[in-house]
Amino acid sequence: MSLEHIILGFLHFKPQTGYELKKYIDVSTRFMTHTTLSRIYPMLKRLDDKKCVSFETRTQEGKPDSKVYSLTPLGEDEFRRWLEEPAKLDLHSFNNFKLKFFFSGFLSKDILISRISRELEFRKKQLAESDSQEIVPPADMVDSKYICVDEATRYWELTHMMGNKHLRSYVEWLEYIYAETELQISRPLS
Repeated sequence: MSLEHIILGFLHFKPQTGYELKKYIDVSTRFMTHTTLSRIYPMLKRLDDKKCVSFETRTQEGKPDSKVYSLTPLGEDEFRRWLEEPAKLDLHSFNNFKLKFFFSGFLSKDILISRISRELEFRKKQLAESDSQEIVPPADMVDSKYICVDEATRYWELTHMMGNKHLRSYVEWLEYIYAETELQISRPLS
């Protein structure tokens, strides 16, 4: 995940200060990413140097001046390029897809359906493989003089069970958003 593209995405909604970006990132994408002002401000500077954003200085009475950042056409192009390329399929994280999904209001519904379908197919295969795996620690991994083999196996099973439940829940969510998006295509919002 790229902080650069997250910032460009939030600026696509409206011009904002670094502080406002931090506030909105914390509230809306907190389950996918976390950042700090000490990372946001240098990134805004880099984006300004690359001509992806511009800023206006806002004078505030009794407070320091603030910079309000806006997307430039170059920044909009870069955001759209990132958003339109398929999310990286990652066995260990759902965040690549979820973050792009968060900004999907800027995509055509046809592209969105194909992205959801791709992620859903990948996760269903991952779930099927996970369901079929044996959940016992390798015999040479557990030494009974340090831990009871049955106890070690039980913790492996419980951890695997949590991972499977999480993955199953994610697949259910993907099926739901797929159906919702198809419904929007057949009945556009007015």
